[in-house]
Amino acid sequence: LSEHKVWDVEEYVKPPRGGGSVFSIITRIEVTSFQTLGTCAESMRVRNATCDSDEDCVAGQLDMLGNGLRTGRCVPYYHGPSKTCEVSGWCPVEDGASVSQFLGKMAPNFTILIKNSIHYPKFQFSK
Repeated sequence: LSEHKVWDVEEYVKPPRGGGSVFSIITRIEVTSFQTLGTCAESMRVRNATCDSDEDCVAGQLDMLGNGLRTGRCVPYYHGPSKTCEVSGWCPVEDGASVSQFLGKMAPNFTILIKNSIHYPKFQFSK
């Protein structure tokens, strides 16, 4: 992760924009490099993801804790002899090898913009 990354409001304000937004300071991020949209083997950590043949993988099935929509194909896993159902989504899927980075060391270089607004309906005043 580059310490020169500029974070957009969509990355740190939840819910994004709109009323009742909450400001938060991000102290840790997960980085999964080199992901692209495509098809790939599902994570071994996902329930019922392992398979022996295409018959074990239902096309169109979506596991809420999975990484994408199943294609109906049983494919070799990234490493080892195992196979998992293929998914359509962000590939390669996260398998615990993502890099967790503590952002505290960069905190002295942070610039935080605070925007406030106020509205008095009774006086028809907003600022």
